[in-house]
Amino acid sequence: MEKIQLVALFALMLLAGCKKEEQGSGTVGVQIAYKVDSKDLAFDVKDYICEAGYPYEISKLEYYLSSFSMKDSKGKLHTVEGIFYVNAKRSETNLLTFTDVPAGDYTDLYFTLGLDTAKNKSNALEATVDNTNMAWPDMMGGGYHFMKFEGYFTNSSSNTGFALHLGRNGNAVMVHVTKSFSVKADQNNALNLTMNINEWFKHPQVYDFVTDGQYSMSNNTAMQKLSANGVDVFY
Repeated sequence: MEKIQLVALFALMLLAGCKKEEQGSGTVGVQIAYKVDSKDLAFDVKDYICEAGYPYEISKLEYYLSSFSMKDSKGKLHTVEGIFYVNAKRSETNLLTFTDVPAGDYTDLYFTLGLDTAKNKSNALEATVDNTNMAWPDMMGGGYHFMKFEGYFTNSSSNTGFALHLGRNGNAVMVHVTKSFSVKADQNNALNLTMNINEWFKHPQVYDFVTDGQYSMSNNTAMQKLSANGVDVFY
C-alpha cells in the first residue's frame, strides 16, 4: 500500500510540474498599415523620395496576399486558407481575418504577395469587380496582377507617371516576417503588419524609374527586380 501511495504522489508531482498546453483555437485579425520610411502613407501628395533620388507621389496601391502560414514556438507550421485582395485606399481590405488558428505562441509569419501557379490563371478567382480589375491580359499570359503600384515622379522638373505592375508566374514575392505573437483560444487576437513602400525601390537593388522603366508590365526584367525588392517590404 505504501509503495502505491508513493507512486501516486510522484505522478501528481509530475503533473503539477508540467505546463499544460493551451487547447482550442482563436481568430487572428491582421491589420496592415503603410509607411514610406518614417512617414505615414498619404495618397496624391509628392512628399516622398525614392532611393534613386526622384520625388514621387502615390495614387494607387492594390495587391493580393495568399499562401499564409505561421510557425509556432515548437517549429510547426500552421497554414491559413484564403486569398486576400488588399487596396491601401480601402480600410476594410486592410484587415485580414484568420479563423480557427490553433492557440499558442508563434515566432514567424510566411506569405506570398501574389498568387501561386494554380490560381494565377485567367478566371480562376471569383468574378468580383476587384478580381476582374486585377486580371492580367490573356495576350500577355493571362492570370492576375499581383500588384498595381502607380503614381507620379519628378525627373528634371517634369512630372511623369509610373505604373509598377507585377504579375506572371515566377514574379510572386515570397515574404518571411520574424514576429512573435500569441493566439489565445476563443478570442479575437490582433497582429499588426506594416509595408514600407520605399523598400520596393532600394534592396537588394535600386529601382530607377528612368533606367529600369516607369512601366513594368511588359518588362519582365523590371518585374523580377521589383519581386526581389519586395521580399523586405513588410515588417
